[in-house]
Amino acid sequence: MKLFNRKLIFTAFLAFMLMGKNSLTVCFSQEQKVDGPTSFEGSFNTKIFVESTRKDYFDTVYSYDSPIPKHEKKQYDKSFYGTDTNLNFVLRTDLSDVSFLDLEEDLYARSYNETDPVSLDYSSNKNNETDHNLKLTFGLAVGPYDYIQLSYINNIRDGGDFNSLNYKSNKGKALIMHDFNKNTCVAFTGGYEEREYDDDRSLSFKEGRFGLEVSTLISSKYDYIQIPNSSRGEKETFAKVPGAMNARHVIDYYTDYRKNPHDDDPTAKYIRRQARGELYVRGFGEVAQRDRVNLKNDCNEVTGGFETIYKVQDNMRLRLNEVYTKQDFKRESDANNLHDGASNYVGVTLDYDCTKNFSQSLTYSNEVSSYDKAKEEDNKADAVTYESFFCGKNMRTSFLVGAVFRKYDGPVEMVPDETERRVVFTYDYDIMELLTFKLKAEYSDLDYHDFEDDIFSNYKRKTWRIALNKGFNKSVSCELAYQNNTETHERFNQNDIEEKTVGFSLIGRF
Repeated sequence: MKLFNRKLIFTAFLAFMLMGKNSLTVCFSQEQKVDGPTSFEGSFNTKIFVESTRKDYFDTVYSYDSPIPKHEKKQYDKSFYGTDTNLNFVLRTDLSDVSFLDLEEDLYARSYNETDPVSLDYSSNKNNETDHNLKLTFGLAVGPYDYIQLSYINNIRDGGDFNSLNYKSNKGKALIMHDFNKNTCVAFTGGYEEREYDDDRSLSFKEGRFGLEVSTLISSKYDYIQIPNSSRGEKETFAKVPGAMNARHVIDYYTDYRKNPHDDDPTAKYIRRQARGELYVRGFGEVAQRDRVNLKNDCNEVTGGFETIYKVQDNMRLRLNEVYTKQDFKRESDANNLHDGASNYVGVTLDYDCTKNFSQSLTYSNEVSSYDKAKEEDNKADAVTYESFFCGKNMRTSFLVGAVFRKYDGPVEMVPDETERRVVFTYDYDIMELLTFKLKAEYSDLDYHDFEDDIFSNYKRKTWRIALNKGFNKSVSCELAYQNNTETHERFNQNDIEEKTVGFSLIGRF
């Protein structure tokens, strides 16, 4: 690395080692929440960072004497510094016993001294970004069974060098909800949005939406099996008297007593068994009309679907959801990729909480997309994802593994079939109070099967990051981190990239 970068890294590391628990004092004022008609809740997260990055890549060079480009290996070694800030606050005001007015602001800003949008991974894109989201909500309860909510949302996004992301949006939303009983309700939703993109005016639109949703909760059902007097006993009895069954099993089985709500006898003992789990069902439908302002091209959209959550056991849930969407443009356009089409998504998820500290989730989904006049873009995608989470006394870890299989009906040269596999592992360990070791590793593999060129190129990507976080108190900490990204292509090696970053951050959470 450059001499400047070496000095920068050494200085950051020395500062990290010398900082003690009382070496930094941060003063801030936080307003406490007060009971009454008005309350304030807020959070402020900020990070000041210094990073040194070295990147090895290939650059395409064209020569006047040859139609075949050459690929020259290049390297840059740069230092960056900047800030990453997120501010969120909610001002809640009770206008009366049945109405309220909430003001919520969420502001995110990331700033670099210089930008580098050509980067390997989304987590290391060095570009300025600002996202402002203001929401004003008025709610009114009309009697014991009806509720009305009106919202205004102002959203401004600035993607820095990524100008296509810059837009301004004003949106209004309405919700009317009626409870038929304590377990069933119906909701009517409506909304209108005007969004204007700064650079690509062809994307600017006006959109109106109207939806209907019905949801119900079917309570669990239990059977109560009475235990006869001749079979009942105490733990001491089962532990001392041998039998054909294991003593521990007998104790667990016959001492799981519950009271039967339909039996007034206080001495009666029952075992409760779930005959039917709790079931949540939600059905919804929505119609929308979007008008591209500059293209003068209307689009009608219809969406419908349902969601169910079945509680198999107290620690196991089965979720099923389906969403069908159909779009119809007034004028189809190949230039703007506007085609009439429909898609259908189905997902099944099984959640299992093994213990209070360990949970798992398995999801399978299938999505089919078809287009009336662009058959070459018809495709089907199947995805499988497994996730697990564990929280111990001094450590936290998560694991994700998944694969997506996408198959197109069109020419292979335009839209080749692809398979993507992904593995993500995170591990946090508290070495001592206010000192934490962090590790994150990610692996992805993209395969285009029988077709491959310099654009659709098979590759393997590996990303790993280690960090040491030192806290001064519950609100302020510093972090020293190292991240390595590599992307290796099987045939087209000119797409290979390797990126290494060392960074030092001062973090505040208030």
